[in-house]
Amino acid sequence: MHMFAAFYFVIVLTIEKEWSISYDQLIRLWIFGALFIGLGAIPFGWLSDRWSRSGTMTIMFIGMGLASILCGFSTSIPFLFIYLSLLGLFCSIYHPVGIPWVINSANK
Repeated sequence: MHMFAAFYFVIVLTIEKEWSISYDQLIRLWIFGALFIGLGAIPFGWLSDRWSRSGTMTIMFIGMGLASILCGFSTSIPFLFIYLSLLGLFCSIYHPVGIPWVINSANK
């Protein structure tokens, strides 16, 4: 999760040159993705408690993978914004689900 979120700040350096868009404009595209990392934690934590931690983590890995692929194939600012927001939403699963899952597994 942390690598996926941090990669964008490095990749932006190349996108800036390729798309002729300023660095600050590209960084602003990550605002909702970063916001969703925090906001999504509560509902995904609730979901994992009532459904399945391993199932929720599976959703995280598949969702982050697909969102990252979509980010890579995006050719316009609106699509990159949407896909980065999706990436942030799927990244939000990690902390409220992954950490308790590991702790529960360690206690067995």
